[in-house]
Amino acid sequence: MKLYAQAPRMRNAQILHDLLTLAWVGLWAWVGTRVHDLVAALAGPGRAVEAAGLELSRSADEAGSSISNVPVVGDALEGPFGALSGVGSTLQGAGAAQQAAIAELALWLGTSLALIPIAYVVLRYVPGRLSWIREASAAHHIRLEAGDLELFALRAAVTRPFHELRRVSKDPAGDLAAGNYQALARLELTALGLSDGRVTLREAPTRAPER
Repeated sequence: MKLYAQAPRMRNAQILHDLLTLAWVGLWAWVGTRVHDLVAALAGPGRAVEAAGLELSRSADEAGSSISNVPVVGDALEGPFGALSGVGSTLQGAGAAQQAAIAELALWLGTSLALIPIAYVVLRYVPGRLSWIREASAAHHIRLEAGDLELFALRAAVTRPFHELRRVSKDPAGDLAAGNYQALARLELTALGLSDGRVTLREAPTRAPER
């Protein structure tokens, strides 16, 4: 697998873009984590309310249980403490519900804030990068002899812009027809980062005519 181009300029650009992409992902992952933590901290009052409700309910239950043992008036006095215990349970439930809502908000807000910019860059950059790696890896293992020069020259004629073709050949179609593949093949290899434009491509050995 070929991850980076041979041409120094293109290789440096690829490395820079890879590092910038990783830095972008790391930055927004950190931002998302920080936002999650900041929003989650808002659950503090909910925890306090839940703890207060739990304490109120427990104290009311204990007091009601103790006062119920008082002769004659015990049962009558136990009722208000039971109601107070119910208030504590309500507070406890409200505090727990607030914490759950804030935890869900923190999760969705932090994840969305990180995921959207990360996905935008990754979906724009990674497919093209993987496509280049696939094509360059396949091309790198092809021997640059006559038949393969024709392959790269044909690919250049099909994929490269016309102004690039005219820069290396006054008559690209004529060169293809005449078997002059070097300039067009070098153009395609340079575009793939497998040549720096100064590489001498080898022609296949000439066969001796049969007698």
